[in-house]
Formats: sequence, C-alpha cells, structure tokens
Amino acid sequence: MDGNEIYSELINLGDAQNDTYAEVKKNAKMLESISEKVSVEQVPPVVNVPDTIEINNFPEVQKVEITNHEGVDLNTVEGLLSDIIELIPSIKDDRSPEAIATLAESILKDRSNDKVIELLRAILDKEDSQFELPEELKSKEGRIKVEVDRVGSFTNMGALTTAEFITKQDELIDVVETKATETTAQKTLDLLSDSARFDAFSRLRVSTPSYVFDGQLTYDLQPLLFEQITTGTGATVTHDTTNRMALMTFASTPTGGKAIMQSFEHFRYTAGRSQLCFITFNMKGGVTNVLKFAGYSDGVNGIEFQLNGTTKQFTIYSSSSAGNETVTSNNWNLDKLDGTGASGMTLDTTKTQILVIDFQALYVGRVRIGFDMNGTITYCHEFDHANLIEAPYIATANLPVRVGMTSTGIVSTTMNFICTSIIKEDGGSPTEGYQFTQDTALVTAGNGVRTHALSIQPRLTFNSITNRAKFILESVALTVTGNNPVHWELCIGDVLTGSTTFTNSNTTYSAMDYNTAATTSGNPAIILACGFVASSNQAKGAEKTTALLKYPICLDAAGAVRPLGRLTLLVNGLGAASACYGSMTWTEIR
Repeated sequence: MDGNEIYSELINLGDAQNDTYAEVKKNAKMLESISEKVSVEQVPPVVNVPDTIEINNFPEVQKVEITNHEGVDLNTVEGLLSDIIELIPSIKDDRSPEAIATLAESILKDRSNDKVIELLRAILDKEDSQFELPEELKSKEGRIKVEVDRVGSFTNMGALTTAEFITKQDELIDVVETKATETTAQKTLDLLSDSARFDAFSRLRVSTPSYVFDGQLTYDLQPLLFEQITTGTGATVTHDTTNRMALMTFASTPTGGKAIMQSFEHFRYTAGRSQLCFITFNMKGGVTNVLKFAGYSDGVNGIEFQLNGTTKQFTIYSSSSAGNETVTSNNWNLDKLDGTGASGMTLDTTKTQILVIDFQALYVGRVRIGFDMNGTITYCHEFDHANLIEAPYIATANLPVRVGMTSTGIVSTTMNFICTSIIKEDGGSPTEGYQFTQDTALVTAGNGVRTHALSIQPRLTFNSITNRAKFILESVALTVTGNNPVHWELCIGDVLTGSTTFTNSNTTYSAMDYNTAATTSGNPAIILACGFVASSNQAKGAEKTTALLKYPICLDAAGAVRPLGRLTLLVNGLGAASACYGSMTWTEIR
C-alpha cells in the first residue's frame, strides 16, 4: 500500500467533523514503541472528548499529556501523518510534502471520528503492510485503559474533572498534565483517590475479594440472619414472595414508628483493608415525616444513604466525640447525581438502587459513598477525616447491614430491601483471633434422653461495652468414660431451664459465657451437627469434630441474648446412661 492508496481511502470516507484529527492521533500513538510518556494532542474547543480510550501494549506508560487547542495546526497534522507513515514499513518511503498535505486536508475536511478510526484500523490490518511490533513489546502483555470524565462539552481544560490510568501490572500513573496553548499554565489532576477502580486504600481493585456476607431474600426474610424490628401501629416487615424481597410498610403509623431489617451479625472490619458494601433497595420515593435509610450501620454508628422526607443525604453516625456528619445531595463533593455531574446520571429514589460504600476506617480514614448504575460505580461523596478531626469519626467499624424507615408523624408509605453483600478487599487473607476453650465436668448422658452438657453464648458486655465480638466455632470434642455409646448433638435455639446462670469463660479476656448446669427442655430449633461415640466395658471412645457455621452466635440489635444466638451440646446415652466429658473450642474476633 502506498500514499496514493491511503489518500484514495481517505477521500472515500464521507462527510464528518473536525475532531477526526484527535482520534487519528490517539490511534497512531497506540502503535508507538514503549516509552515513559505518551503525548495525546486533544481536539479543538467545543468538541466532546471520548469517554474511553484504550491503549494496548503499553504496560509501562507513566504519563499522558493532554493538550487543548484553540485551532488545529496543519504542520502538526502533517507530523502526525508522518508518524503514521513511519510506523508502516511498506509505505514509509512515501513522505512527499504534497502527499502529506493532501492527506492532512482530507482528514480535517468534514470527516467523522468513527470513519477515520475505521480507516486507520483498515490500513493497519492490511496483510501487505507487514506491521511488526517492536521486539521489546512482543514478550509483554499490557493494557492501559484511559478514562476521561468531563462536565458537559470539552471547551477548556477546566472542564476536565478526572483522568484515570491503570496498568495490568498494577502500576498507578500519578498525574495528567494539561496545557492551554494561549497560556503557559499547567494543571495537575489527582488520579488516585476518585476512581471506583481503586479500593478505599487507593489500591487497584482485583478480582479476588473476600466475601464476608451475602443476604438474599429468595425464600423468606432470612430470620436466622436478619432481625425484623417493628414499632407502632401499622408498622410491618413482610416477605414479598413475587419479587423475593422485604416489604417494609407504615399504614397510618404514628410518631416513633419503625420498620427495619438489620443483620444480627456485626461484620468485622480489619484495619488496613478496604471494606466494601453493596445494598440494593427501593425507597419508593420520599414522604414527609419519614426517614428512609440503607447502609452499613446500627443507627448509633454507621454509614447510610438516607431519604429525609424528599431530601437525599449521606450520614455518618458516630457515638464518638466527633459526632454525626450529614451531607445533603446539593453538597455532595464528587457527583450530585442531578444530571450535571461527570456521570450525567440523575438519582431516582422511586426506582431500585445499588448503594456502594467503601471505607478505610482506621477510625480517622476516608469514606466513599455512591451508586452502581449501568455497571459503573459513581461515587457521589467522600468524607475525609485524617488531618482534619481531633477524634475518631466513628466509634466502631464492626457493624451490621441496616435498611428501613422511622416516622416522626402519622404516615403511610412503603419501601423494599432486596439484597446485600459485604466484601473485604484483601484477597482472602485470614483474620487472626483469640482462641479459647471450655470443657464440662463429668456429665451422665441419660438413657435415651437428651441431656444438657454445655452451652456457650455471648456476654452482654465486654469491658462495659455492648459485646459485638464475632464467634467462630473451631471444634467440638466428646470423650465417653461410661460403658455405653453416646449420641451427641450440636444445636442452637435450645430452651434451657433450671440453673440458667451463665459464667464468664475467661473474665478478663473472653467475650463468651458458658453454662454446664442447666436442663434442656423440648426440642432445639436447629441441630447443626451430630454423631456417635462408641464405648464398652473393654474400650472407650472419643470424637473431635469441626463445624462451619453460617449462623451468627451473637446478641440481638438491642444487645440482648437470644436462643438462636446460643450454641448447645446435648448428649444421649444409648442402651443405658453413660458418663462422658465434652468441650468446645472457639475463636473470638473483636
């Protein structure tokens, strides 16, 4: 292919616009050999910038320089075409000024972006072009995705809000330098803190998150995982079997009404690791005298999106001396979601939403809140605290998921809670905890009768603070010293009678209580595991087993003990009563 053929193809492209120059320039630079800087000369004023430019085979690009023009310099375009021709060995000798000028004029004369891109790709895909990548690129795989977010039309560099660059090797590009030809001023943009591609600690998000919790309401309200909290006449939480979600309702509910879904478990935050929360809901619009909310929160500490009447707002609740923080949507500092922001999106509170929260905690770190729309996370507001406040912005980051509404007047309204996921962005690193064990004294397993051996439940407080420690069962062990085998059951929801007083497992260091003296009554709600331990006059038996529990062994939202938050070991002699010893070993994370 020679210059005349290129010229012919350019002439046949059809009508278009002046911004083709920028597109050709960008595509030409895709082919340049690897370097520490890629220059991308931008389009004339009032021409929209493409949202996404993909530059392949440049795994080590450090910087992109964007230049804004008041006009297009023909000499610069000639240089561009010279670059293109230089890159295609089969036509590199055809560099006459006349041919180049003609090609430049063709590009600049009413040509469209997509047509020029199509042409350039066609040229580079020609077999007779025999284009070869430089040797240093053949052994590497890399991809940089350049995203340019802007407000409205691109009329000057002041309209450029963010430009983010990511490499496959997780190398982060720090800045974009922008120039205006009429001035010598340069503007440096921060790329690291405002992108959904980075976690709360500015690390590139990868595809190996550690899933802490998922709450789907496919069959019911998941009563083993979520607490339904209702207060006031007409306040209900029910399961919508058609849409498989929770329906919270106020029907002429007076002041003080509540209709809330809250997870029993308070999910562990690990210092130095980003915590990511997704919550889906539909608030069904705002209503006077009603606060609707969804978030990672217990209402005392936490992070929520709220609809206060019809006012959209983000709130950080805190029992620390820093106090609460509330920012209404007209003051959101990243994207107000009113159609004027970089996303161009408008938040509709009558429709389903995917709320996104991530945070550093460290108790003085940053918090980002936004929404996932059309598969893209748009952060709306960032709360910054380090170097700005005098005390932790939140007293604890170990919190539940909470969705619901409260009333300050007589109201009727509804909202839906659909699903949630809590993710620890740490690649699945294990969290260390404190290990404890508790055994029984000699227990006589009644003949054919369930006998209580040991129960473990959370203490109400630990060091005078409501106990939200996470309990992880490690193992259950049983040794039979009697002459008959024993059937054992591990369960939750057992009703205890008789001596029901619980004792601290370790008064100073453990957040759990135990009881070995109670009597079991009726049947346990759920049997989690069971087994048999053989024994006879000649040989005694022992067994140790592990059980992975999804059931949260914890207090309720009010901080009270609940039967389904207590773990119990029951034993049953087979053929006759039989003596045995039992124990539980667990880990506490707090």
